[in-house]
Formats: sequence, C-alpha cells, structure tokens
Amino acid sequence: MTAAAWLLWLVQRMLATLLACALLIAAGRALDIVRVVADLETSSEPSSPNSLVRMGGFVFFAAEGDFGIELYKSDGTAAGTTIVKDINPGSGSSSPSELTVVGSTLFFQACLDSIGCELFKSDGTEAGTVLVKDIVVGSGSSTPTNLFAFNGALFFRACNFDDSTGCELYKSDGTEAGTGLFKDIAPGSSSSFPSSFAEFNGELFFRACDATLGCELFKSDGTEPGTALFADIVNPGSSNPSNLFVFGSALFFQACDFTTTGCELYRTDGTTTALFKDIASTAASSNPANFAVFNGKLFFSASAGVTGRELYSSDGTPANTGLFKDINGAGDSRPQSLVVFAGSLFFSACEDGTGCELYKSDGTDAGTAIFVDINGGSADSSPASLAVLDGTTLLFQACVSLIDCELFKTDGTEPGTVVLVKNIAGATLSSSPAQFAAVGDALFFSACELGTGCELHKSDGTTAGTVLVKEMAAGPEGSVGDLFAVGSTVFFQGCEPVLGCELYKSDGTEMGTVLVKDISSGTTSSSPGGFVALGTTLFFSACDVTVATARCELYKSDGTESGTLLVQELNPVGDSFPANLVVFNGQVFFSACDGGTNGCELFKTDGSTITLVKDIQLGSGDSNPSRLTVVGNKLFFTVFTPANGFELYVSDGTTAGTQLIDIVGGPGSSFPEELVAFGGALFFRACVGGTIGCELFKSDGTLASTVLVKDINPGSADSRPSFLTVVNGVLYFSACVLGDCELHKSDGTESGTVLVKDINPGSDGSDPETLAVFGNRLFFSARTPTTGRELFKSDGTAAGTVLVKDIVPGSVGSNPASFKPVGDLLFFAADDAFFGTELFVLDSVCGTALATACPSGSYGISTTTHGNFCFRFGSGT
Repeated sequence: MTAAAWLLWLVQRMLATLLACALLIAAGRALDIVRVVADLETSSEPSSPNSLVRMGGFVFFAAEGDFGIELYKSDGTAAGTTIVKDINPGSGSSSPSELTVVGSTLFFQACLDSIGCELFKSDGTEAGTVLVKDIVVGSGSSTPTNLFAFNGALFFRACNFDDSTGCELYKSDGTEAGTGLFKDIAPGSSSSFPSSFAEFNGELFFRACDATLGCELFKSDGTEPGTALFADIVNPGSSNPSNLFVFGSALFFQACDFTTTGCELYRTDGTTTALFKDIASTAASSNPANFAVFNGKLFFSASAGVTGRELYSSDGTPANTGLFKDINGAGDSRPQSLVVFAGSLFFSACEDGTGCELYKSDGTDAGTAIFVDINGGSADSSPASLAVLDGTTLLFQACVSLIDCELFKTDGTEPGTVVLVKNIAGATLSSSPAQFAAVGDALFFSACELGTGCELHKSDGTTAGTVLVKEMAAGPEGSVGDLFAVGSTVFFQGCEPVLGCELYKSDGTEMGTVLVKDISSGTTSSSPGGFVALGTTLFFSACDVTVATARCELYKSDGTESGTLLVQELNPVGDSFPANLVVFNGQVFFSACDGGTNGCELFKTDGSTITLVKDIQLGSGDSNPSRLTVVGNKLFFTVFTPANGFELYVSDGTTAGTQLIDIVGGPGSSFPEELVAFGGALFFRACVGGTIGCELFKSDGTLASTVLVKDINPGSADSRPSFLTVVNGVLYFSACVLGDCELHKSDGTESGTVLVKDINPGSDGSDPETLAVFGNRLFFSARTPTTGRELFKSDGTAAGTVLVKDIVPGSVGSNPASFKPVGDLLFFAADDAFFGTELFVLDSVCGTALATACPSGSYGISTTTHGNFCFRFGSGT
C-alpha cells in the first residue's frame, strides 16, 4: 500500500470511528475502548523452541527468551510454560541441546563461558539443574552428543583431545564419579564418533568407526568387553549406518554401499544383516529416515525417482514396502518429525500451495492431508520437535513468520485446536507491568526495559503520559516493588547495588523520587513490604540485619528519615516476621512471632507499643493467623491448631472477644478462604467433607450465624467459590458445577445465589478470574474456545455479560490481569501477541480514546491505529 493510500485509509477509518462514537453517545450508550498504552519493551526476537522431550507432566525444551537460549518446560498452558534455569546467567546463552530422559532425570548438553559445552542434568527444578561433570577440565568442551538411555544409564559421545582419546563412547549414572569414558573404540587419539544409538534385543546398537573397518554397525551389552563390531556391511569401505529404528522383531536402518545400491533400507534380526529393499534403483540413494510405527506399519520418508522425498510405509516385508502417498507431486514434501498422537500419525510436510505445515494421517491415502495451515498461504510454519504430553496434547515448534517461531499445541481433533501456547520471547519483548498503585489520576507501576531494568513508571492513560519516573540504578540493575499509596505519595521498595532494597517514596517526579531511609545500612537489604496506612503513618515489615537484636520487625514511617522507626523489638532472639497487616478499630493488627513466649500469634499496635491480642495456640506453639478481614466492628481471620484444625476466628480486638468459630468441629478443618465483607457479614468459602463439599458460607461472628448460603454443586462435590467481589450491592464469584466453572452472583440468600451466565456453553467452563470493580460494573477475564482468555464485563444479567474486546483475535487469549481503576480508566496488563505483555487501558469515553490512541511519533517512526491499537509501519516492520 502506498503512503497516500495508507493515509486515505487512516482518515476514512478515523472519520468512521468518530461517527460511530457520536451516534453511540447520542443514543446514551457507553463505548468501551481498549487500547495499548505503551510498548515499553521493543526488542524483537523469536523464542524458537526446539528439542522437545517429555518428562513427567511436562515437555522440556530449549528456547530463547529474556535470558538468552536456556532450558524451559511446559505443561501445555501459558502459565505453566516457564524457564527452568538461567544456566548461563545474564543475557548469555547456555544453548541446551540433545535433551534425553533417563528415568526421572533429564540429561543435556549446555555451554558456559567458564567450562565450555559439557554434560548437565535436571530434575525439572532450578535447584536440580546442575553440571554433571566437566569432562574436559577448564574452558575446553567435551561437547556431549547422541545422548541415549540404556540399562538405566546414559550413553553418549564426548570428545577429549586433552587425554588423547578423541571422540569416543562415554557413560554416566548422573554423578560426577560415575561419568567417564566407557570404551576407546578407536584407540589413541583417533575418534570412533559413535552415533545413531538404538536398543534392540536388550543390547545397544550404534554406528562407530575405526581405521581398519571404517564406519560400521557396533553393539554393546553394557560392558566394556562386550562392546564390539556387530556387522561389517561394506568391506572394504564404510556403510555409515544411521537412523536405527526397531520395528517388529527386527532393527531397521539406513546403510550405504555406493558401489551397488547407494544409501538404502537395511534390516537385522540380531543375527543376519542385509539390504532389505533398494527403494531407489541402482546406485541412486533413497536415504530412508524419520521412522515411526503406526497401525502396525513402519512409516518413514524416502526419495525415489520423479516423486521426490515423500511418505513411505512397510509391513515388514520387501514386497509391501513402498510409496505410501505422493503429497507434493514432482516436488519434495519432505515428511519429518513423525509422531503418533490421538489415534493418528502427525508430521511436518510441504506442498507448493501451502508451504511446510502440520499434516495428519489415519493410515489411508485419502485420510492423509494437511491438518492446519498455521502460516497462511505458501509461507512455511515448518512444524518441528513434535512431542506428546500426557496423551492429550501435542506440543511443537511452528513459525508464524520468517523470524518468529514459538511453542504451539493441539488436541488433534480439528484445525481450530492448534493454538499458541506461549509467545516466550514475544513479537516484542514484554515490559511486564505490575505492582499497580493509584495516586490521584495517575497509575504508578513497575515495568521492565532492556536498558533500565524493572523501574518505576507512571501513566495517565495516554502513550505520551506513560513514562519512566526514575531509574533506581544506571543500567539494568535497579528494580521496584510493593508499591503503596498514602495520600499523594507512593511508597515502595527500591533496589539498587549500593544500598540494596530499601524504603523509597515518590511524588511522581524524578526529583521527588527519593530514598526515605537506609534501614539496613550498607549494601544489605531491609526489604520493606506488607504496607498499610494508619492515618498518614505507613506501617510495614523490614529487616535490619546490621543490628543483632532487631532483625525482621514492625516499622513505621511518616515519610521522613527521622520519622522512619522500629515500632518495637517483638522478638529479642530472632525475627518476628510481621505479616498480614490490616487496620482495625484505630490500630494495626498483624500476625507475628515473639520468639518463644507465645509463638506466632495475633498482635496489635497503636504505633507506640505492640501488644498480644490472644495466644490462641497456648505456649510457644504457633497459630499463624492469616487472611485478616475487617467486617464492621469485627475482625475475621483463619488459624490452624491441632485441636481444631484450620478454622475461622473472630475478634473485637480484645483477648476475651477473640473466639473460635469451629465450623466442622473437633480436629477436622473447614479450610475457610476467599474472605470478603458483604452486607454487614463475612462471606467466604468453606469445606465440609462428606456432606456438602467446598461451598459458599456466611457469618455474623457467631457459630450459630455461620451458615451455608447455598450448596451450589449439590452433594459432596465442590463448587469452590473463588474471586469473591462485591459490585453495586451484589456479590460476584466464580463457581463450578460438575466441573463447569462460570460466573455466579448472590444477594446473600439461597434463592438469590444463581448463575449469571454460562459464558462457555456446555460442560467446559469459562473459568472467570481476576474479578474487579469499575464504575457500576464487574470486569473480569474468562475464556472461550473462540476467543481464548479475554476481557469480559457484566451488569449482573445474562444479556449484559459480554466480551469487551478480543484483544488477540481468534482462539489465543491475551490473558488480561492486574485490573486497577484510576478515575475514568481501568488499567490492566495483557499480552496482545504483538507488543508482548504491556500496559493496557479501558476507557468508556470515546473521544479520549481517539485523541490518545496513537500520538504522532510515539515510537520514533510512523504509527497508525488499527482496531484501537497503535501499530508501527514503514521501515523496519
């Protein structure tokens, strides 16, 4: 499109949108405009996941993200797709490869600047991801490859020219002592280059080379003496066996004899080894590869004659071994990554009209066809590394452009089930806005950029008004957290290399963003957090590790250095760990530990002294009060004691007025959670096993008034009410009936506790989450098969419960979260698959949205609006 045509389109679109807004406003209707506020992290790289392998309930793989190319894992969900460990810390890459599972251990090659490329292992946790052995000590690399599990151990090829053995066969039991050279097949500094391992008849078969025999088929019984040549297929010369694969009672593989047949399909039964079939006649090579067994047949790719490289099959006899389907005519379809999933054979293949895409076969010619064209038209998505997770999900890498390859999944039933699992690196890296706090008409938050780290930002809802407030430390080392507003000031924990993590405040200007006090002097951190305000005084937990007798205790601050003080040393021998701070009856109530006299109990303070409210678990035992919730003149909280289990308590702030509400009775637990004040009472979720399950309860503060509101999922099954939120005198929440989780509401009565809307009709729920109040309506995230997880709103009626905007069109969700109302704006974080996870705003005033949706030059290059978002166009896009 020419610049003139583009400008004409833009003007027409703006006029049309203005007219639509005018008509809607004239009709008295509010229009919700959702727009991205600012793309704070603009670097762009693909994550390119590869080497997918399943272990336990996860698929592990290498991918490029914020930490370079590192080890990741996925349970098939975006939230469950995470980095395992930044093995080579910082932006450098460890580039994991050769991922191989032995029992419950994942082995792989990874590279560090200090030791080169060596053998690592992982149990799936960060702590359990470690170096097995630095085989070539120092910065030299042993470069472990061809990793293979056999007899409960790992066999692999590694190279050590320092000890004059070359590249030979190694073995590891996962310990440093148990990792070493297994056999020097080509003695001395010569290399045997073992590869193409396969287990057959209880023995390990593989390709290896020596100066006399060439490269031929070897086998091992797991002992060094029992490791020797199995078949010298071409003599003199090398047959170079590869792609070893067990089918039926035989081992199939490719081997080459260039004097007669070329590289063709061979077979051994463990005794006799011979050419199985010369697919490409004479000395031409068919190069059979990519083997998989499906429906009792061996499927593979091979090349012969005018058909090119296509899909072949065999029933184990030469007569019935041949072309299965010519997918791409005279061209090559190049089938690869064959895997059996959901009763079908899935693989990558190429056609001239669709490019290289995901294919599926039911085992017949007619039933073998493209499954989905992920990268539309003739462009390639090039699916690779297909891996099955728990029999229900197929994970794989695919590319939506030449430069953006990400992790996808499907349940294999229909093309529409192919969705992006997670854009790990992002089409643009994410700034990941978090820690929202409102001061006046501005939103303060933490956001991350490559050059500055995760720093303090603010926004008025416009791109131009979304700015960095102050960089805590030059470069990427600074960070902020626990933002909390008191009047016109936002307090927060700020971290930088010189002082550590300490208490800061900001008035929204760079000059007015300053250190309040270095509580734990020097580079040690006091890590202030858990803020609450009593009047204009800030109360919080902080740790002064420079003072032996006052470590993690309760502090207060008036915003000045001299007025930032320890309230009282509650635990003279250690840390009191104040937590769950809440203001009640003009005082701050909290849980803390006094070091043995009373244990971890409920305390209160007026800012001068701290007093025990009640020692619930008598003596030095701990009751650990949590979920402190104020309802009028009562404070509710939960406690665990051996005598009564995990139950509800209520307090008027006095010892005598702090009482147990034992819902279940005895040592059994009702596990009260999701506590919220509604209609002068406490509403919450509690569980009564064996009779009503986990349902909605309410309490006025006595056992007699603590009753079930409604058994939403009748019988002992759980409805598990969650995200309890009050809007306009109505209690909204998510609840499940027979596993179908949808939006419900309650007026506090059984008859008034009802389903609002079945957003995702059928037995699969929409799973409403992150409920928030904005204006007189409820906003929340919910998912449907057609939209993914997106932004919804509700006025309490089925008709008024609707999608606000499908931010990422189609079945991939934007996963909106962290809703924060500020004046007429609702801020939230979302991932639109273009900008990454960035700051978004919902504006019910149409004119404001149009005026600020795309300020000129906001990205330093030309911009335009499309669907109420700013997009870059022209050079570099």
